[in-house]
Amino acid sequence: MILVQLTVDEEGQFVGTTKNTPTSMHHTMRDLWKGLVHDGLITQDEFDKTTFVNYYRTVNEFKKPFESVDSPVRKAGLTLVSIENQSGDVSLQGQMAYEWR
Repeated sequence: MILVQLTVDEEGQFVGTTKNTPTSMHHTMRDLWKGLVHDGLITQDEFDKTTFVNYYRTVNEFKKPFESVDSPVRKAGLTLVSIENQSGDVSLQGQMAYEWR
């Protein structure tokens, strides 16, 4: 079984906020959403009450169900064989995906 999840690396980097990403995707989303207020498509109140939920686990949080003796995952016999954390240029990947459509 292969599990893939967006995580926070040891340097605090996560999707949209890396050394190689000049602009945080979260700030970009906020600015785009604020533009909807400016364009009259949503109200300021709707903007203020909007929440985009994101939580990126650390590698240790991701491993915990496999390492904790009391975990249902471990009790079911599942074991972690290997784990790696990779970061990439999400903006480039998104651009390539868009061009390949």
